[in-house]
Amino acid sequence: MPAYDPRAIKGIGLTYATTPMGADHTSGYCIATNILKVGGYVDPLKKEGQVELSRNLQIATAAVDVTALGKSILKAERAFNAAAGFTNAHDRLPEFFEYEPCPPHNAVWDFTPEEIDEVYNF
Repeated sequence: MPAYDPRAIKGIGLTYATTPMGADHTSGYCIATNILKVGGYVDPLKKEGQVELSRNLQIATAAVDVTALGKSILKAERAFNAAAGFTNAHDRLPEFFEYEPCPPHNAVWDFTPEEIDEVYNF
């Protein structure tokens, strides 16, 4: 088993035991919530909440792992929008974001149209 001892971090133990990939901490990274408190906190030493945590993180990880599916969905949605008459010119924010600074850092929106168009360059 990799990286983490399931006795002290019970959520990752559930992931080790149940993931179809075989004891892989990356297939449902309970460490994020049990230790790093990302997305909430589930006490790593208690059983309560661990089943749901492991399950939900395995589901989320499986969804993230299917990048090709995500690309095909975005391409289909963009094709639908193109058929409805939308172009790259519609992928822009209002101009006032470029010249009205946002306090306290006085940041402005400074992406060029060419840089914005790179988002869907895949």
